[in-house]
Amino acid sequence: QKMETLRAYGQVATDPTLPPAHRFNYTDDVVSSTVLPYTGPEVVTSNATFSRTWTVTPNAADTERWINVVVAWNDRTGQAQTVQLLSVISKFDPQSVGTLATGAGTSNVRRPKNRNINIPYPAVTLSDRSRSAFIPPPGNVAFVFDNTTGNIVASCTGLTPTSQAPAPVTITTLSGDGTTVTVNASSHSFVANNRVTISGTNNAAFHGTFTVTGVSPGVSFTYVATPSGSASGGTATQVVTRLTEGLDIATAAGVSCISIDAYLLSGYVRFDVGNSPSPAVPNNNNTFPLDAGTPLLIDVSNRPTPSSGGDPSMVCYAQRQKVVTTSPTQRAITTIERSGSTVTVNSPTHTFVAGDTVAINGVSSPAFIGAFVIDSVAAGSFTYTLPPPLPTAATATGGTATLVQRLTIPETTTVSGYSAVSRFVSYACVVTPVDHDSSVATPRRWWGKVTLNPNSALAVGTVWQIGIASGQYKVCRDSADYNASGAISNSEHPLWYRGVTGAMDSQNFLVIDRSQHCPTDRPQDLLGNPVNFADKTTARHQPASYEELSFQCPSGGCGTKNFLEPGVTTSDLLMD
Repeated sequence: QKMETLRAYGQVATDPTLPPAHRFNYTDDVVSSTVLPYTGPEVVTSNATFSRTWTVTPNAADTERWINVVVAWNDRTGQAQTVQLLSVISKFDPQSVGTLATGAGTSNVRRPKNRNINIPYPAVTLSDRSRSAFIPPPGNVAFVFDNTTGNIVASCTGLTPTSQAPAPVTITTLSGDGTTVTVNASSHSFVANNRVTISGTNNAAFHGTFTVTGVSPGVSFTYVATPSGSASGGTATQVVTRLTEGLDIATAAGVSCISIDAYLLSGYVRFDVGNSPSPAVPNNNNTFPLDAGTPLLIDVSNRPTPSSGGDPSMVCYAQRQKVVTTSPTQRAITTIERSGSTVTVNSPTHTFVAGDTVAINGVSSPAFIGAFVIDSVAAGSFTYTLPPPLPTAATATGGTATLVQRLTIPETTTVSGYSAVSRFVSYACVVTPVDHDSSVATPRRWWGKVTLNPNSALAVGTVWQIGIASGQYKVCRDSADYNASGAISNSEHPLWYRGVTGAMDSQNFLVIDRSQHCPTDRPQDLLGNPVNFADKTTARHQPASYEELSFQCPSGGCGTKNFLEPGVTTSDLLMD
């Protein structure tokens, strides 16, 4: 873990004019250093207490760092044991020269955004560079990830993914007893520790920005203040901070966080809901809604009995989305000027409008390179907001601004000039596991089967249901033995998850007509003729099959069913 952290290039600030994605962690460990016996967070994921030491030594030419990492512990007989790893890290970005020397490999030296690959790509890196934050659409809670493990370590309210402030909430009455003010507002959705601004009442003594101390959902909320008496009218507006790269959430206005220990489960739901011949092929033109409150459910009825704790909890978010495309309009830039975080781009021939997403490239200062949402437009210019940390560069020249060709947006959103090419449901679930043996310091784990929960109504008088009767639908899961291990592991999307200890992405589903078959594919073969880049095999997921096994196989084992997956039989596939 330490070796990978040092290789991540994650904490450098070599040139403050560069955007964060162009900086590399190299200068932090410029001299030899040794960290003495360490009993930090690794203890909770190991059955032993150990020390970890490392030294970082530059070579004479200052082009490399020699790394020596040693882990030491006493075994059960009291004998000293050590494991040593030696490596060398180049000063130069390995992405720039790696493939020139060795060709394209089977794995990446640098993961996307220098963090665990299971962290959602839209997540922004926070100010300490060791954590990232993501707001699952259409939720209003931000989840904070550890960049090394990919685990969720905190949840935060008071953040928004956009620059738009929440709509004000209408107040009916306010009353104060000298220490606490109670605000009656039937449409509010505030939670404790939200920051809200009270304004426009008929008594200015109640005005100001306060921290919510208690709530009665959809009825009232309270805050601490000194005015007595009553007031009426006015509005309460939540104070929110835009979630942007480099944000320091510890000091951000209106943000409140609590520590949690949870894992992300995420993916997409595609649809082929016509009566086309099987195997089903997603037609990309339809989506059905999932339940707004509980879009996915977890079944833990057959999990191992824990010695402590209880069932895992799961909170899910889902949004119907679409990919839209347009022709990539490109316009020349003459100059760029920055005032604070506002960047003005002078482009005499541009035809962009506010809300467009444009890619800035080829300008004289790389600080302004990236994709940004236009805030405002004028004849010959437009503005966008540059996220922190702000560069020292205040001007630049040359380059181009290009309308981003493809966008993923909510299904109900319309963007002028763009047309939809596919539709799907994006989901993200936060699963909080329990320890099943508190006497052993191992990672927290969870077991269960996760299923889709359809919305009760598509339109007035109609519903969609999962089943095999006429007018109903099947759910298939994208699942295959990608690593040819002979079994379906947790990351390969099994019917039942077993002892999950980390985040899992790409847990995708396909909804088809009940008369169709769940589609299968031949195994991936990168050397075949023809080459098959991905195994797109799916398996029946809902409704439950007639011979479904739990994730606890009988004492005699799972028998020949292991070659597919415990819980999926050859007969099941024939049924589909």
